[in-house]
Amino acid sequence: MTNNITSQLSRLYQDSSKHSMYQSIPSFVQEKLGYTEVINEEWRGDTARYNYILEFFEKSDFSSVLDIGANTGFFSHSLAYEFPSLKVTALEPNINHANFITEINDIFKLGNMDIINKSLGIDDVIKFDSKFDSSLLLNVLHHAGVEFDIGKINTEIEFWDYFRNFLNSYSISPTIIIQVGYNWGGNKLKPIIKPDCLYDMFLQLLTNINQSCWKATNVAYYNSEFKKYIDVPNALITPQQNQELKEEVACWFKSMKIEANSEFYKRPILIITKN
Repeated sequence: MTNNITSQLSRLYQDSSKHSMYQSIPSFVQEKLGYTEVINEEWRGDTARYNYILEFFEKSDFSSVLDIGANTGFFSHSLAYEFPSLKVTALEPNINHANFITEINDIFKLGNMDIINKSLGIDDVIKFDSKFDSSLLLNVLHHAGVEFDIGKINTEIEFWDYFRNFLNSYSISPTIIIQVGYNWGGNKLKPIIKPDCLYDMFLQLLTNINQSCWKATNVAYYNSEFKKYIDVPNALITPQQNQELKEEVACWFKSMKIEANSEFYKRPILIITKN
């Protein structure tokens, strides 16, 4: 019976779509079913990101979370299992991955978790009638115009306008945990910001968030030595960067050895709240 379950999960997980074989399998699923998929966490992984998010949730009093672009549900499942009283809703447009999430929900009877098989573009945000305490928006928006919101953004040059418009339209939750990739649609030939320009990405994120109706309360980068995300000092989280602050940020980046990270681990995690 277990072999049939794991075979079905593996078939849904490895569906050969663009974003298949992307997320880790939650630890409780690995332990209880003996099912896992190999992810090279030296290059890209979920463990360090989840630990950072988990620590934030442990200090918060959230009763609900919306996971946008949930993929195979690593974050949704992990949070739902860790916090049985937390209402978790996963949005995932890939039907195989949505079915994967449903299978895990059914096997482990995660009654506090729902799955919606759809993407969430700007028009959907405006019409979305449910409210949550928090949202996960991890590495989704740089795919706008390619994977969803086709025609809303036509070139990588238009990305930051789209980014601000999306945030200004977003009233589903007062807190978002967000990550953005360096390349439009994941295409290295169409960089939004070149991956070696760490400070430019840092400043663009802060500036454009500040120009919307949101503000950044935390910005964290991955440290390969400790294998965890570490917050940028609060004094450096300001879009009003002068030369002295720029040098301090550069010095902090150097101390964290962020330049040596893979492109994925160069992406900061930001916690933003409504102004």
